[in-house]
Amino acid sequence: MERGHLSNKNRVFTGEFKEGVAQRIVNGESVTALHLETQIKRSVLYRWRDAYRKDGAAGLQRPAGRPPGVPNPPRPVAGPQEASARRIVELERKIATTALDIDFFSKSLQACKGVAPEQHRGWRDGIYGEIRSMMQLEGFQASHACDLARVSRAGFYRTTMSTNAPGGRRAT
Repeated sequence: MERGHLSNKNRVFTGEFKEGVAQRIVNGESVTALHLETQIKRSVLYRWRDAYRKDGAAGLQRPAGRPPGVPNPPRPVAGPQEASARRIVELERKIATTALDIDFFSKSLQACKGVAPEQHRGWRDGIYGEIRSMMQLEGFQASHACDLARVSRAGFYRTTMSTNAPGGRRAT
């Protein structure tokens, strides 16, 4: 019997092919033998057999998928509690992602410190400068920024006070 398919991946069988296979099953031929011969799943062969028994050749002509004109079932509308629960899950996911981002940037910042004391001093002064400029933003806390950058909060305030000393030079 000739296979009525287009390719091995997405095989499409003609109605005549399906009818011939279904007739062979109804006439007593083994589904397993037909499976081995045609390389079609047994579940498909049983489905063809059942459709053929129920509606004859017309039962095998039905295209796969949802019948035309049948709308998708409506999605259930979530109540306020379900919506709140989903929002909480979404926000918890965002918090976890933000925590990972902060951890990554903190570690990246630490990797940029430099080894020589001069390099470390320059790095630290750059961080302190960024914190000073960010202090202009409402809600920004220098202590939190120092914790994130893993620099000394006391050192930040000491440097800030000495930079603001009369004459603009640092007190040593």
